[in-house]
Amino acid sequence: MCRMLSRWNGRRSERSLSSRFSCGWRMGRRFLSRCRQSSWSEMKRMSKVKVLPHNKTVEVRDGVLFLAAVRAAKAALPSKCGGRGACGTCKLQVESDGALDTLSISESRMLSVQQVKAGYRLGCQVKVKGDAVVTLPEDPLRRVIRLQLEAARSAAEPSGEQGE
Repeated sequence: MCRMLSRWNGRRSERSLSSRFSCGWRMGRRFLSRCRQSSWSEMKRMSKVKVLPHNKTVEVRDGVLFLAAVRAAKAALPSKCGGRGACGTCKLQVESDGALDTLSISESRMLSVQQVKAGYRLGCQVKVKGDAVVTLPEDPLRRVIRLQLEAARSAAEPSGEQGE
């Protein structure tokens, strides 16, 4: 397949993306986009990413951004800048079996030294390179609601026990 891929002339028109090679092998747009995004070895390896506190596990290809892996697990992770590393809203804590990429310039601007030591990274900048556990930060609104519910439950428990 590598020989066939090297014969592709690189034009991006509709005709060239779905053209046939001289050997008769048909290459579609979807395949070509995957080839441009990652190497052949990365396309074959799959990694499991566990997303906490939702406790969901998703299997993704190596080389995929953690932001995409979290969204594949149907978990909400805000990204106001669209994944350019400009806003810092996609912070997440990563515990990975594989080695993580070095900090990008945008990550070094958005994260403090303490956050980096604690394992925080920007989901739009770091790629999956092995099995990992990702902990999402708690949404401030959900935190307030959770604290109010816990306070209401603790206030209701003593009065419920006295009535029995």
